Amino acid sequence: MSIYRKVCSKYPNADHVFPVPEVQGIARSVERYRARWKAQGRFYSQAERTAWGTSRGIRSGQARRRLNETRDREIVQDRIEGLTIRAIAVKHNLTGRAVHHILTRDAPLVT
Repeated sequence: MSIYRKVCSKYPNADHVFPVPEVQGIARSVERYRARWKAQGRFYSQAERTAWGTSRGIRSGQARRRLNETRDREIVQDRIEGLTIRAIAVKHNLTGRAVHHILTRDAPLVT
């Protein structure tokens, strides 16, 4: 069943905001995108995405932080030892902005 029929069959007598030909065109475009994504292996059904949760698919922020935990601790330690943000960035092959972000997120409060 096409997207147009699936969506619009629920409202057979409703006056639509968009003219019917425009809605049909949008539905055809969506179907073409879905077909292209499926062919490229980039389309996943809602059931697949739900089943993955946060443990599969695109990594969550927590998973990324676990992978970089040692590096982040070294960055904080380097800063405590007095290295500049630029020197830390060069040492760890990061941008200065990334180092600044890590330091503001992970550095202990110093009074």
